[in-house]
Amino acid sequence: MQRWKYAPEFKDDAVKQVIDKGRSVVDVAKRLGIPDNVLYTWVSKFKKAGQPEPSELKAMQAELLAFRLLAKTYAGLKAQQLNLLLNNKDLLEICHDDKTEIQK
Repeated sequence: MQRWKYAPEFKDDAVKQVIDKGRSVVDVAKRLGIPDNVLYTWVSKFKKAGQPEPSELKAMQAELLAFRLLAKTYAGLKAQQLNLLLNNKDLLEICHDDKTEIQK
């Protein structure tokens, strides 16, 4: 049995039809003339590649929690208080001077 080598662009297009357009693996594989188990493998590898590492996931969850708490705090402010906060030049300078970055 001969082993075929497919171009990366071909693989990407096939996977996108399944992931982005919601088509079935069997249907896409049949239309492209490839074995469906090959396409299942490509889709599986694509999904695994998009998964964050557990340590990254924990950091992302902590950041999301912080944003949610911040959003709840802002939701409790009256409109006048919020306008004062947003128009505070000292606060804007602090935010502008803050050189911290979100770690990827």
